[in-house]
Amino acid sequence: MQNKNIITTSSPGQKNDNDDEGKGIVSKLKRMRHKEFIIAGIAVLVMLILYFSTCSSSFLGGANTSPEEHVPNDTECRLRRIERQLTEAVVRVNGVSNAIVIINWESTMELVIAHITQENQNSSSQTPILTQGGGHSRPIIIQEIYPKVIGVLIVADGVQDARVRVDIINAVVTLLNVRPAQVAILSM
Repeated sequence: MQNKNIITTSSPGQKNDNDDEGKGIVSKLKRMRHKEFIIAGIAVLVMLILYFSTCSSSFLGGANTSPEEHVPNDTECRLRRIERQLTEAVVRVNGVSNAIVIINWESTMELVIAHITQENQNSSSQTPILTQGGGHSRPIIIQEIYPKVIGVLIVADGVQDARVRVDIINAVVTLLNVRPAQVAILSM
């Protein structure tokens, strides 16, 4: 983002925008152009704060949480890592200076856990295989099944140029195996 210093002068008969008392933020927002983009940017910022706060709390869980409670938080962080990697890729596109990427997943990641099957004469039961390490026991994960992507929202600087938008859409379509209609690009 660029910081712009604007110097304004006013004669004694003119009213300066900075002199509006009592109108405050609401009047300033009414005069702003592209309110939708500002509101979308604020919404994206709030969503990112929520994403990162839940992800960091999974690492701070400690010994009071069971292995089953660690697994979903860990998978959420893996899905957010994909968002961060896509954000880094978008920012490297020529013409883009700043970007936020949010991926809407159909569900959470599915984990296939190793089990021991014990069979009796009339029944069978499965017990997850756990590994010990660092004072915690965790299940052995055989496979991670990533959920389907429903949509992708990208808010970035420099996406007014059609060529840049097409490059970003092509990258997202290729990386996430989605249709171009599932990708929304907004300017910051």
